[in-house]
Amino acid sequence: AALACGVLERGLMPVVVSGPVAIEYPVGAEVHNVITTDEMLSVCRELFAGCIGVIGAAAPCDFRSLSPSDEKIHKSSDSVTSGYVNKISLEFVETPDILRSLAEVKHAEQWIVAFALETHNCYERALQKLKRKGADYIALNNVSAIDAHQTRLELMDGAGKIVKTFTGEKLVVARELLSFLCDEGKMGTGDG
Repeated sequence: AALACGVLERGLMPVVVSGPVAIEYPVGAEVHNVITTDEMLSVCRELFAGCIGVIGAAAPCDFRSLSPSDEKIHKSSDSVTSGYVNKISLEFVETPDILRSLAEVKHAEQWIVAFALETHNCYERALQKLKRKGADYIALNNVSAIDAHQTRLELMDGAGKIVKTFTGEKLVVARELLSFLCDEGKMGTGDG
């Protein structure tokens, strides 16, 4: 929501593709609600051509069930009376990589900023993710940012260099990130 607010403050139209989250996006943002990663990919592909760039701050699922059930899976009656615990196995498949898919069709004037929330080998993993996704930058943060008002982002370029560090309230950090993108010529300034 902070990024959408920051984009609105610049006189631009934020287009948000969001999964089911407990976030209120600002009035004026164009919000597209989705449930699955496949739906998110479809909507992002449809909208990306009309955008100057994308900031991939969402954390869509990396895997989905190969055979989802439309119904609750009940315990067997034997396990209830015998005290024996039955086992169930689930198979998962990878979901599509949304940012990589967008990077494959982006125009020279468009840009992509990925996000990486890592718990160990942070810089190495973030650089690998940036390259795998074909992003221009990756914003590295940690789990302390989840449901918090404060955050710390380290912005890494394709060479693995931390080009900027942002710390503070999420709206302030969003404004500073957007200012950096404007300074780098990555983002419009509201005059067209």
